[in-house]
Amino acid sequence: MIREMKKFVVLRDTSLREAVRKMDLNGKGVVIIVDYQGKMKGILTDGDFRRAVLKGIDLDTPVYKVMTKKFKYVDKSHSMRQVKNIFIKNPIIKHLPVLDDGFFIDLILREEVFGISGIEKKKSPLNIDVVIMAGGEGKRLDPFTKILPKALIPIENKPMIDYIIDYFLPWGINKFFISVNYKASIIKFYFKDSKKNIKYEFLEEKKPLGTAGGLKFIEGKVNNDFFVTNCDVIVKADYSSILEYHRESENLLTIIGSTKNFTIPYGVCRVDEEGKLLNFEEKPKFDFIVNTGVYILSPDALKYIPKNKFFDMTDLVKILLKESRKIGIYPVSENSWIDVGEWEKYQDAYNILRDRIRE
Repeated sequence: MIREMKKFVVLRDTSLREAVRKMDLNGKGVVIIVDYQGKMKGILTDGDFRRAVLKGIDLDTPVYKVMTKKFKYVDKSHSMRQVKNIFIKNPIIKHLPVLDDGFFIDLILREEVFGISGIEKKKSPLNIDVVIMAGGEGKRLDPFTKILPKALIPIENKPMIDYIIDYFLPWGINKFFISVNYKASIIKFYFKDSKKNIKYEFLEEKKPLGTAGGLKFIEGKVNNDFFVTNCDVIVKADYSSILEYHRESENLLTIIGSTKNFTIPYGVCRVDEEGKLLNFEEKPKFDFIVNTGVYILSPDALKYIPKNKFFDMTDLVKILLKESRKIGIYPVSENSWIDVGEWEKYQDAYNILRDRIRE
């Protein structure tokens, strides 16, 4: 299949940041790096991006410095048998470029060759539950939350919690625990009326228990790793790969982190101890890995959560660090994370999700 190639191609001097933005737009977890003559020089996958972030590589670094330079490919006269053999012998490869005298002309996807979707290619369904923390008041979204609980605030006529659930369903995940407190009766009525295709159980907080306190209710109910997500965030990611990373790393807790760029809106003065100006930088930019509010926990983590006490996820993280328990970070791109916790972010989320629906 000859597909439209521009959405996969970036020039070698393109920044890693911009390359990943194009990767998010094409939705295939890959970009092809070419020189100014159009010849292929390397490939960048979402895995390459995560490794670069964890190494602390500046996102403004030219992509050719972090791309994979040794890659499998076929020429334009390839046979399907040749393609299948390459994929079979190299199970980690998801994308196979097609070259004509070194020029990139097409991209073959493992998921298309074997007649399965990218979601189904791994072990599916995932044997894992999801806990949605929906008990908070959502004060930053007043006055909406005076009427509706935060989880049911609509975006394009669809409640926020439905977007969260819908991103998990394709992975074969259909068991959800929903922690409720504020306006719990409205959430329970909504699920009773509309959620016939999933299994769900409410975790009823008699008083607010924070972003992690309600997890204590599932102790003894789960025997496997489980996802936890706040009800005002959406992460569009490969949940199978996240789970695989969590287990292979033997983490007790894995935080899904997003790259985030911040600009200081002022000129920054750097001085020595005597007040002498050493350097002046106008509106410097910084990249950080920030907490998206989505996690994977192993059941053993639940013993660190106190019963019936207000307890945030940050409290759990601090305890696990103090106890030298292993916590990992799984980075995703900034465009993979949607935060709806504040009014200005709600409008951004509305626009992003509206555009995704119309794609």
